[in-house]
Amino acid sequence: RFKLVTNTSNHSNGLFQWHGKRFSKLKKNVPNWKNSWKAQLLYALTEDCGPEYLQQDFSNPKEASDWWLKNWERPKHPKDAKSKNDKFLMAYNF
Repeated sequence: RFKLVTNTSNHSNGLFQWHGKRFSKLKKNVPNWKNSWKAQLLYALTEDCGPEYLQQDFSNPKEASDWWLKNWERPKHPKDAKSKNDKFLMAYNF
């Protein structure tokens, strides 16, 4: 069984580490967010630019990952996050 771990700092939470107003919206729109990774995934694909992501025609996993990082995640330190994502993707043989 997959157990969701919540962030004890109370800043970001959930599978996608929602933060601030987006985290408040997650809690409001997904009452079972603490127990359902599926509900969180479905919500991520319907909130914010999730629907736009689903309409893209990516040529490879890296392109999809870069788009998601830039448009959905919007990290505080984009270059560091992109480097981390690139290293993660290199571990897989797509």
